[in-house]
Amino acid sequence: MLKKILIVSCLFFTSVASHAGIISHYGYSRDTESTNKVVTGGGVEWLMWDVTKGMSISSALDEFTKDGWVLATNVQMASLFNSFQFGKNDWNSIESQTQYTSQAWDTREDSSYNAFFSLFGAVGQSDCGTNVPEYCYETTDPYRSAMAFFGSDLNKDGYYNLASLVDDSLYHYDEFTSNQAPHEAIIYEGLYSDTQRDYGVGIALVRMQTTVPTPVSVPGTLVLLLVGLAGLVYSRRSTIKS
Repeated sequence: MLKKILIVSCLFFTSVASHAGIISHYGYSRDTESTNKVVTGGGVEWLMWDVTKGMSISSALDEFTKDGWVLATNVQMASLFNSFQFGKNDWNSIESQTQYTSQAWDTREDSSYNAFFSLFGAVGQSDCGTNVPEYCYETTDPYRSAMAFFGSDLNKDGYYNLASLVDDSLYHYDEFTSNQAPHEAIIYEGLYSDTQRDYGVGIALVRMQTTVPTPVSVPGTLVLLLVGLAGLVYSRRSTIKS
């Protein structure tokens, strides 16, 4: 009986644990089962970029400031890019400078770009779907991007920056001819107003990391209860036998 309870306890724990929705890359993590769409890392929380897709800086702040969100600074964006690198490890926070890096197309789909998309969301996506490959992106290697306005506007000119990440992809001109587009990461200089918006661009919002009490592990608690029950059963059987 004791052995049976222990086996059931372990199976239950394994089953529940396997459904954990935490993904983590390069020091950043997100609970995919949460409805909050928040990425934690670098000492702050980031709102997923696809949440604010198509919004301007002004409209996003109007909607989210009440929840503690502010526009990501140049320093925070440089730190984020340096964490993932994207083939470059010296991203800086100079708002008047455009920074760029490119990596050649390859067959792997486990790049730092894909890791970023899994956390922050792919704001732009396009593929051939079920159509004959012609003037579209290959379904198995589609176009995916994550772009967001951000910035500090330290020079007070009223313009902000744009962060852009585009994964490598296969573009078909027809069923016989295709182009291998590279990975590209760009931080554009401050050229964008706080009212500018684009359907394929989100807003990079951050807030101080909130302290949440560590919840009691439900699976672990149940296992302890079951083990305790098994001990009581074993103890009672031993008493009856004696």
